[in-house]
Amino acid sequence: MNKPKTIVNLYQKIIDLYKGNWIITLGKYGVIYLNDTQVKMIPGIPTEVLDVDKAGSVFFSTIAYSIINGIDIENSVRLANIGAS
Repeated sequence: MNKPKTIVNLYQKIIDLYKGNWIITLGKYGVIYLNDTQVKMIPGIPTEVLDVDKAGSVFFSTIAYSIINGIDIENSVRLANIGAS
């Protein structure tokens, strides 16, 4: 996953086709999302993997909790990335 520009271009095509603000997890490579009009990518946090089954649930429940509580998308994604790791 050494081609972030390719990932950003693919993400741009997804939002052009499906007209939305998508948050896409990339496993150990991190997260890609849209903040206002800028596509951003946060790298994954290297950790010892103990259980991958719940990482997605933790990630998206943290996003939901953060947004419900008024935290902006940038900090919501960062917090979720930390929680899922």
